Formats: sequence, C-alpha cells, structure tokens
Amino acid sequence: MSIAIRYMKIKNSKYYNILNLSKLQFSFGDIYLFDDFVVTEIYEGVHLDKDKIWKIMNTVVDFYGVNAKICYISNRINSYSSNPQEWVKALNTYDIVIAGAIVYYNLSSLMNANIENFICPKEVKQFQSLDESIKWVMRIKELNRN
Repeated sequence: MSIAIRYMKIKNSKYYNILNLSKLQFSFGDIYLFDDFVVTEIYEGVHLDKDKIWKIMNTVVDFYGVNAKICYISNRINSYSSNPQEWVKALNTYDIVIAGAIVYYNLSSLMNANIENFICPKEVKQFQSLDESIKWVMRIKELNRN
C-alpha cells in the first residue's frame, strides 16, 4: 500500500485567514487555537513525552476553560513520536476534548494513527487532508459555537 499525499500546513490553508485563531509556538511544535478546535503541527523528530503532552493540554485548558467542548486535530506534516498512554491520562483528566482528528500524509502516520485510535478514550477520525478534517469538526454539534 502506497500513500503519497501532498501535505498542507494550517498557515497555507484557506482557514488560516478566514477563521479566528491564536498561534502559539513551542520548541516542539506549533499550536493553532481556533474558536472551537485546536490544530497541532509537531516538528520533525520530536518525541512528545509527558512534559510536552501536559504543556499542550494545559495550554488548551488555559485558553478555552475547563468547561469548554472542543476538537483536537493532529496535522501530521512531520514524523514524530508520542506517548499514547500519557495522552489518555491527559484526556481523562480534562474532559474538554470531545473528539479528535488525525491528518496523515504517509503510511507510517496512518499506522500510528490506527494504534492511537485503538487506545484513545475519545472518538478519533483519520483523514488524508486538513480540509476534510476541519469540515468534519465543523459538523460536530456538541462544540461551543459562538
């Protein structure tokens, strides 16, 4: 099975200029905070360990508040690793993320997404394009809509 998909960074997408967002840069990646969803783009070769995962979750909770309902989109434009068990702990600690999307651009990312989907306590969909993932998120009724 061969997957050859051209990746799309959020800053190059149509959503970057038409939706409200805040961009945060960390040593391990960029986080884009929209009205009711988050897009992360983790840098090449990074390992998302416990500290980085909790940095992301605490940033998201600080921005939206503990009672918000949002979606999380992982735009996998780079190859990196993470600790899925730590994500499960973070998602169970804060009940802010109601669903997630993983945008994959190669077979390795798809295989990792399948593993993460298996252990994640929330609904996670897989997409081959950032546009598809954002359209899916925008159809979710449980989100905080302005």
